Amino acid sequence: MAAKNYQVAEILYMVADYLDLEGEEFKVRAYRRAARSIENLSQSIEDVAKSGKLQEIPGVGEAIAKKIDEFLRTGKMEHLEKLKRKSPVDMESLNAVESLGPKKIKLLYQRLGVRNVEHLSKAAKEAKIRGLPGFGELSESKILQSLGNVSSNKRRFPREEVVPIAEMIRKKLQSMNVVEKVEVVGSYRRKKETVGDLDILVVSSSPSEVMDAFLNIDGIDHTIGEGEKKASLVLDNGLQVDLRVVGAESYGAALIYFTGSKYHNIRLRKIAIKKGYKLNEYGLFKGDEMVAGSTEEEVYRELGLDYIDPENREE
Repeated sequence: MAAKNYQVAEILYMVADYLDLEGEEFKVRAYRRAARSIENLSQSIEDVAKSGKLQEIPGVGEAIAKKIDEFLRTGKMEHLEKLKRKSPVDMESLNAVESLGPKKIKLLYQRLGVRNVEHLSKAAKEAKIRGLPGFGELSESKILQSLGNVSSNKRRFPREEVVPIAEMIRKKLQSMNVVEKVEVVGSYRRKKETVGDLDILVVSSSPSEVMDAFLNIDGIDHTIGEGEKKASLVLDNGLQVDLRVVGAESYGAALIYFTGSKYHNIRLRKIAIKKGYKLNEYGLFKGDEMVAGSTEEEVYRELGLDYIDPENREE
């Protein structure tokens, strides 16, 4: 699937999710049908648009075709932006919570008044979710785990403040003979304007040496935790830095997983499931056999997708 096809399908699915909250059943079906058709399109959606044949795609009528064309021209869809502005529910952030989908989000809003991740966290901590249809104690626990019990008020740092720190750590680790690869992932790699924390992935033949070097970088305020292949610390400016050492065979899958966004990862996992695969941070699996994982490119290729640049992995 061409990268732009994927983006357009994601936008249409998001429109459908917002319309579902409004009870627009016919429009919901129309947008989801159009999204599925574009997901399965063999041609690039851009080429189809240039040839004036958008309405030949099953499920794409005049109204949806105009919105697709607008997105291809401007990178935005005003209809979606209007839906976001008037919606009482932050569908985008809730959809990024693992184990939640449009139907459950709608139920949470109707029964508990959950409008955003803050409301969701409060409801889960007060054990109000487990009694709803389709949920349970395990579901509630998974929601809390996905949210990470992290306060939404956690400070975010301007990118320009974080770049020198990230590059200092990267260069220190990269200079080690036992280190094969280093990448700063998360929102930093997606080139967001602000960064909540730094996540660093390393491939190394000696994880213990990497841990030792990491836990002795300049400017550490305190260490949160350390293990054989994972460590977390907080710098004296309050920035949390997490390091993981992964195997070379899983490096690409780990890059995708820890780069995010959560919404992007959820969509990839859904595509994987439809094709009979299981995708996680360790690789792409067919049963117990790993079929891809060492590079991002091979994971996307196995899923039938063109490579998607990190900064485009939002919706």
